[in-house]
Amino acid sequence: VDKFVDDLVGVLGFTSAMPTGGSGGGSDGSGGGGSGGASPVVGLSAAYSLRRGLGNALFKKDAADLFDENDEEYLREREAWSTPPLPKLRWDLYQDAFVTTDSIDNVEKPGGTHGNLTLDDDVVRATTLELRSYYVKYYQLMFMSTDHVHYLHPRRDNDGDGDGPDIGPVLITVDTHRTSGRTKALVRTKKADTRLLVPAGVSAKERLRHVRAAMPELANAKFAEVRDNLALNKALSRFEDQSIVSHYKFGVIQWKDGQGEDEAFQNCEPCGAAFDSFLALLGEKIELNGWSRYRGGLDVAGGTTGQYSVFATYDAATCAGDAPIEIMFHVAPLLPYFEKDTQQVERKRHIGNDIVNVVFVDHPTAPFPVHIITSHYTYVFIVVRPAPHGGVSGAARRYRVSVVAKAGVRPFGPPLPEPPIFDATTLRTWLLTKLINAERAAYASPTFAQKFKRTRRELLEMIARDFASKSGSSFSGRLGIGRK
Repeated sequence: VDKFVDDLVGVLGFTSAMPTGGSGGGSDGSGGGGSGGASPVVGLSAAYSLRRGLGNALFKKDAADLFDENDEEYLREREAWSTPPLPKLRWDLYQDAFVTTDSIDNVEKPGGTHGNLTLDDDVVRATTLELRSYYVKYYQLMFMSTDHVHYLHPRRDNDGDGDGPDIGPVLITVDTHRTSGRTKALVRTKKADTRLLVPAGVSAKERLRHVRAAMPELANAKFAEVRDNLALNKALSRFEDQSIVSHYKFGVIQWKDGQGEDEAFQNCEPCGAAFDSFLALLGEKIELNGWSRYRGGLDVAGGTTGQYSVFATYDAATCAGDAPIEIMFHVAPLLPYFEKDTQQVERKRHIGNDIVNVVFVDHPTAPFPVHIITSHYTYVFIVVRPAPHGGVSGAARRYRVSVVAKAGVRPFGPPLPEPPIFDATTLRTWLLTKLINAERAAYASPTFAQKFKRTRRELLEMIARDFASKSGSSFSGRLGIGRK
């Protein structure tokens, strides 16, 4: 019955959980994941009512009225502490005359699903970062500066007897500065972070009873309050820093008509006015020696990765308080060139490990063969080339864009307009937004999702080992009914 109810509750939308590293986006661009995992909010009274209707006597009748689903204040508060459910998006099959790909690749269709989006449409011009809810450091932002308490279940199984389901360590943080109404709770499991609203001003036993009611898989977990809060606060802050991506690095390759992979990586400065103008569009050319900001794995002391690179700041502060995002570009012609190395391994070492690569094609019509760039780690290529000026002398530079992603990467915005041609002013913001969303979508692919899940579990287990001995009384039993 429990499994059936869990599945039904999910289908009806009372929870909107997703696998770690999953992705998506509601209309506000916040539904979806990357590295942080899901952050659902749960409609508690609906879940309680459903379980009670199916005869689950473990849920008390009065629990169904914990929060009134008709209370507008509650609904607003829940909406602010929630993540929209994931839309089911699929790539449209499309053949781009300006790129050639393997059959497993997905090529974005200009104009969106219906083919009628142009550069003037707001959805194309929108600088909306997708999966935002999964890239917010909620503990640092909403808990560290206020009173809160932690509860830890340190064991892998759900009741400590060694034969229960493997839920991994669980750590719950509850905001305690409110004395009435509702307050925020953040539940960390091996799969995801879950954001809940729980009653404020109640006992620890009562808080945990409501968390267990919302997350039945924790029904038998034995939680204890952690005494050494200051040390745990720092550990949880580090956990967010280690598990949430906040900086980005992208590769930039110059390709000339007829070149293979090795030839493309041998292009050196001077690269021509068109490529130099494109680099200036991307960001600022900076000197690496002594560089003190995000370096994207480049050497800023010994000069082993070249003298210059290109750096950009994506100002997402205009989007719901997000902090600016720092971006370092690994520009192939700016990385060290070794004359005797025909494969330019040093350049490939950086760019081949970038999840998203930008390819600048000098020729306005020559198709770029995506398959010549062999990398198990690169999942998205954004191909940019000069577009004809229409014969107007002195006209501003224009660019044509194609987008190719490996199988397993979900569609990501902003959408490509029809025709997929930009001037320099509109391209920069669109392209930086597209690059960040591309990497976040790649993190949601099965390969990366498994890696994030493994890393997340290891970090939680490390915290559990360090703080299990500092925990106090245990609040155990289903729905918190047990010894205190």
